[in-house]
Amino acid sequence: MVDLWGPGAFGAAGAAPSRPAFAPTNGGADPDTFFQDCSSPTSDDGTEWRSAVLNMLLAQLRSVVRHGSPPATNLDDDLLIKAIASGNVTHAVATGSANAWLVDPSLAVPAYAAGRVLWVKAPATNTNTTVTASVSGLGARPVKKADGSNPAVGDLVVGRWYPTFDDGTNICIVSILPSEVTARSGQVFTANGNFNVPAGVTRIKARAWGAGGGGGGITSAAAGGGGGGGYSEGWFSVTPGAVIPVTVGTGGSGGANTGGTGGTGGASSIGALLTAAGGVGGPGSTGTYPAGGLGGGGSGGSLNVSGSQGGQGYNLSQQGGGIGGCAYGTTWNLLQLGSANAAVGRYPAGGGNGAMGGSGVAAGGAGADGLVIVEW
Repeated sequence: MVDLWGPGAFGAAGAAPSRPAFAPTNGGADPDTFFQDCSSPTSDDGTEWRSAVLNMLLAQLRSVVRHGSPPATNLDDDLLIKAIASGNVTHAVATGSANAWLVDPSLAVPAYAAGRVLWVKAPATNTNTTVTASVSGLGARPVKKADGSNPAVGDLVVGRWYPTFDDGTNICIVSILPSEVTARSGQVFTANGNFNVPAGVTRIKARAWGAGGGGGGITSAAAGGGGGGGYSEGWFSVTPGAVIPVTVGTGGSGGANTGGTGGTGGASSIGALLTAAGGVGGPGSTGTYPAGGLGGGGSGGSLNVSGSQGGQGYNLSQQGGGIGGCAYGTTWNLLQLGSANAAVGRYPAGGGNGAMGGSGVAAGGAGADGLVIVEW
C-alpha cells in the first residue's frame, strides 16, 4: 500500500508508523469551534495545533481515494476528483438469490437513509413478486417499483444494472421495468359508433379520413374523377370513461349516366376533436372533358392534409375518365381507357373514377368510404 500523503513519504522526520490514539470530545450540544492565528508574531494566543486533527483529515482523504479505486500515488494531483468521479461507492454487484439480494458497496452504508441512490446489479432474474435487498448487512428491505408496487416476475433481469432509491421504507427501482410498459392499443371505425375512453387513458391519437367523392357520369366524352377525402390527425387529452361519438363518412355516389355530377363524400369526425371533410364529386359530361372534383380538407388536428383533386376527363387515342383523387397515405385510383365501367374509389377515402365511353352513356364510380382510427 502506498503511504498516501503521509509525512514519511515526503522525508519528514518523526513520522509515526501507526496512527496515535486520541479520543476527541463529541458532545452533542457542542458548538462548532475554529482555528485562529496568533494576534502577532510575538504572541502565543493562537489555536494549539494537534497531530490528531491532521491525522483525521488525512484518514478522510485516504478513504475517498482508496474506496474510489484510482491507482494510489503521491504524484497525481487529481486523485480526489478521480476517486469521486469513479462512483465506486455508489454501486454494487448484488449477491444472494433471485428474490433476496445482498448488496455490499465498497464503502459500507452505516444506516438506511431516505434519499440515498445506489446502482445495483441484479444477481439473478426474480422468480417472485416479493423481492428484498439487504444493504451492507443492515437487514432486508422490500424492493419495489417506482410507484411502490411489487415488481412482476421476471422484471429484474440477471446481470442488469438498476438505479435504486431509498424512500425510507423500501428500495425502489427508479428505471422503467418490463411490467410497466403497456402495449399500444387502438380501435378502428369503419362505420359510425362511439369511442369509450378506457380506464387510465388520458391521451389518445385520433386519425380520420373523409370519404371520397363520386366520379361524374356521361352521355358522351369523359367525366371528371371525384376528389379524395381530407385527412386530420392529432393527440388529444381525454377523460377516462368519457364517450366520444365517431362519424365515418360514406363515399359519394357515382354521377348518373345522364351526365350527372358525382356525390360529395361524407365527413368523418371524432367528437369535436377533429374533422376530415369528404371529397367533392367529379363533374359529369355531355360532350366535354371537365376537371375533377376538389379534395376534402382536414381541421382540428396537428396535421391536416387535403385530399388530391380528381383527374380530368380526356381524349387521346381513346376516351379516358378522370382518375379518382386519393387521400393522405393512400394511392391514386386506376387509369381507365375505352368504355369500361368507371372504377370505384380506393379505400379509404379515394375518389371514384369519372365515366368514359365516347358517345355511350355511363355512370361514374362511387367514392370510397372514410375511416377513423383511435390509438392510445
